[in-house]
Amino acid sequence: MKTISMTGVTGFLGASLAARLLCAGWRVIALSRRDPDGARTRGAIEEALNGFDIMLPDSHWAHLVVIDAAQRPLHTCLEDPLVAESDVFWHGAAEMAFLNSNLPIAFRSNVCFTSEMYQTIRRVAPNCQRFYYVSTAYTCGMGGALFWRSFTQPIPASMPTRHPNGVLNML
Repeated sequence: MKTISMTGVTGFLGASLAARLLCAGWRVIALSRRDPDGARTRGAIEEALNGFDIMLPDSHWAHLVVIDAAQRPLHTCLEDPLVAESDVFWHGAAEMAFLNSNLPIAFRSNVCFTSEMYQTIRRVAPNCQRFYYVSTAYTCGMGGALFWRSFTQPIPASMPTRHPNGVLNML
């Protein structure tokens, strides 16, 4: 069984990837913050599965392991024996700080820490063949929070909607 370790599993992209990989029989090690019982991570994956109109067999849920990264320093989570068995590492967590005063924190988290994470995975997971870093942070620029608020209104008819087979479709 292939194993992927992931951050950002509660986000849109991470939950979607985790859902698809669990369906394909992968073991998913989710490093999640503030999720001691794994319910938030599982909920995000269930939401993604619903979006794809997929029902995950109960037996596949046993392949999801949630490590609460907020309970101990993240570098010790990365050194967990389960993470060391990873074939692939997907880093999708990001600090979403849109205020100028928070930019140093965001830079440290999104840039410096990603580099440290890569070096740690390289050291502790010798069979890991790929390290992916995907971020949607700041894709809307510094005013991203304003963009988010614009979607609290009803979705216009010109926006993509879910097609019955789970593919986005333009109306």
